[in-house]
Amino acid sequence: MGDIGKKKVERKSLAEREADRATRRQEIQNDNETIAYLSGQKRTEEETIAPYQKSKNPLREKVISARVNGEIYERFKIVCASKNMSTNAGLNMLIAEYVRQNEI
Repeated sequence: MGDIGKKKVERKSLAEREADRATRRQEIQNDNETIAYLSGQKRTEEETIAPYQKSKNPLREKVISARVNGEIYERFKIVCASKNMSTNAGLNMLIAEYVRQNEI
């Protein structure tokens, strides 16, 4: 039989554990408020969406789905990572540029 090694458990201070709990509580509260808003239980954005979300992440109304070659997708991910952006941000940038170039 092989040796079973003991896992080292990293101990956090009480203050760190309390900060982690507070962060988790806030995330849960934000999720619950978003669910309530989407289900129609709350009526106004002020009750459900944090001010930073309204300014930095405006609500999206439409979703686009596309199938691409796996190799192209992997290369696209690498390009986006090198520019320190998500693939979604890269796609939004490409779509916006395409619309600007082809507006009637």
